[in-house]
Amino acid sequence: AVIRMVDEYEQTGTKAGFKHGWKMGWNRRAFRMWVIDLVISLPVMLFMALLIGLGLLVFFSVTNGNSPLLVGAGIASTGCAFLFIIVFVVAMVCLGLLRPFFVRAAALEEAGIGESFRRGWVTFKSNWKSATLMWLVMLGIGIGFGIVVVLLFFLLIPAYLVLILPAALVAAIPAAIAFGITSIFASGPLAWIVTALVALPFFFLVTFAPLSLISGWYMVYTSGVWTLTYREIKALEAYKPEELAAKTA
Repeated sequence: AVIRMVDEYEQTGTKAGFKHGWKMGWNRRAFRMWVIDLVISLPVMLFMALLIGLGLLVFFSVTNGNSPLLVGAGIASTGCAFLFIIVFVVAMVCLGLLRPFFVRAAALEEAGIGESFRRGWVTFKSNWKSATLMWLVMLGIGIGFGIVVVLLFFLLIPAYLVLILPAALVAAIPAAIAFGITSIFASGPLAWIVTALVALPFFFLVTFAPLSLISGWYMVYTSGVWTLTYREIKALEAYKPEELAAKTA
């Protein structure tokens, strides 16, 4: 919705409201973007599954007292952990560069999932210097924003204290429902644990609403920057070399 609202504003100068923006986002394009995110997350998920499997191997080796298997599993787990960290960092850098192009091909060009990957890659490959420069700029802004968020976390403590009571009232409703349902099947500590697990997300959501609002503004900003970057790159690609030279002269 945010991507298409920015695109529409650039095309027509119309500022879409929440209802219109929701309608723009609630369609097949959103599902395609979700699938794109799922696909590019698969390598990380596979490595996590591998680490979990090795962890289970170590656990069963300890419980069964198999020393040779325990040593081998420990060495393998350590090596895979380092490999995972390296691959994860490289993957995050690559995805940070490529994902904006993949999802905007799906959101703005009506491209299918496979076509979004192809178009996004072609666009990035043709303009990798500009894309890398923009990524570095946004990385610097992100680091600065992270520092600001840490400072705001402490500066907003009075707001958190004011919101504790409303947060408790909001969390009490799902907590009561969860406790009522859980009490039918279980009792004692288990019922209270389930109740707490249900209530805490609502409690924290309301308590830290000011910080969430600021984080949301930043997410909208970064999305808008990448949308404008994508539009500018596609606009430059539309010009022939001689037309672009005349326009920039």
